[in-house]
Amino acid sequence: ENPIHVEKGEMFGEFNLGSTVVLIFEAPENFKFNVNNDQKVRMGEPMGTCKTS
Repeated sequence: ENPIHVEKGEMFGEFNLGSTVVLIFEAPENFKFNVNNDQKVRMGEPMGTCKTS
């Protein structure tokens, strides 16, 4: 397969209300998720926190 290259800020999908959320990111060591697998979340609800020292 040929990989798909995506530039920073480039749109590569869309979100519709009621859609499944997929998070792809490199979390810092001090990141803590506030949700569990398969937990329903509402728009604007925090999904994690990152504590600063």
